[in-house]
Amino acid sequence: ALFAQRTSGDPHTLDPDRPAGRLLLLALNDLMQGASDTAVAQIDREQALRLYGDAGLLIDTISSSVAVFNLASAVYHNGDPDQLPVVAGSRVLLLPLSQLLEWGDVLPARTDIFVFENPQVFEEVIATLGSKRNVPSCVCTAGWPSRAALMLLDKLVAASPDNALYYSGDFDLKGLQIAAYLMARYPGRCHPWRFDPDSYTLALQSEPEIEAVAAHPQQSELDSLSTLPDSFVPLIKKMQERKAWAYQEGIARLLAGDILGCGAARVRIIRRIHQLDGVIWFNRYKRTLACNFCGVSHPACLQFHHRDGSDKYREVGNLVYHVTNIDKLKREIDKCEVLCANCHAKHHWKEMYCNWF
Repeated sequence: ALFAQRTSGDPHTLDPDRPAGRLLLLALNDLMQGASDTAVAQIDREQALRLYGDAGLLIDTISSSVAVFNLASAVYHNGDPDQLPVVAGSRVLLLPLSQLLEWGDVLPARTDIFVFENPQVFEEVIATLGSKRNVPSCVCTAGWPSRAALMLLDKLVAASPDNALYYSGDFDLKGLQIAAYLMARYPGRCHPWRFDPDSYTLALQSEPEIEAVAAHPQQSELDSLSTLPDSFVPLIKKMQERKAWAYQEGIARLLAGDILGCGAARVRIIRRIHQLDGVIWFNRYKRTLACNFCGVSHPACLQFHHRDGSDKYREVGNLVYHVTNIDKLKREIDKCEVLCANCHAKHHWKEMYCNWF
């Protein structure tokens, strides 16, 4: 309203039900589609707030909120710690956007952060976790992520390059669109959690009465699933075959189990899959390279030498087998010269004795 007042003299000119307001939202949505393949057919209030926020326009900082469990700590912009996460203990915090704007850094309890679409499932899982020790931070978006939810996730991901999000939601078009949106917003840092054919089938079987009555999607909705990222293809094929939505409530116990006990092994498997993706990408990428000095291009003998040792995060050959974020691997490679084994040895000799053969 303040922006509208300053630009037009009428605080309601850009209201969503006014022509200028609708045009503004459509323009902002079109601009956002340039960074994401996830289309939004209708813009609801939460999505409108997100679009405004991404453009630097805050409608209000109270109505947008996010529920979170077990934050490790939060620090104000001036460096002072906020005791709120500590005092909350095992209780759920409902954080408005205004609170998140005051915090500079937010730290999760562990590097694995679990994100839920549905409040009921979130509550059930939190009740299962109870006061157990060493449990991860959990976030509930309550549908499409609000501006507050996105700001919290931004801060959690930014807290450490090792932090990763695992998102679980409904097996319907909106649930998968949310997953695709978060994966695009946090490339390599947000992973789909239980979006697989087996979990979908289990969700259907867990409540057979739902399958009989539940929303049977229109064909246009099933066709829209094909616009989602390739990582969803196995699930999409099963959903198009069954022609039925399933819901996160049907796998609530499964999600709780993933966080407790054997679920930790599943998370490690997910991380390992993404590590293997990095290895595959790295091996293919090496086939396109050649030694910067002699031109040898055989990938088996190529090595990466950091131009500036003080800027080195980790040896590339070691990093490739541990990283889950290919972008991080690319950034490290950009710091290096590509050398064959022979030139690499000469380079080290030069650094030691200041002579070059």
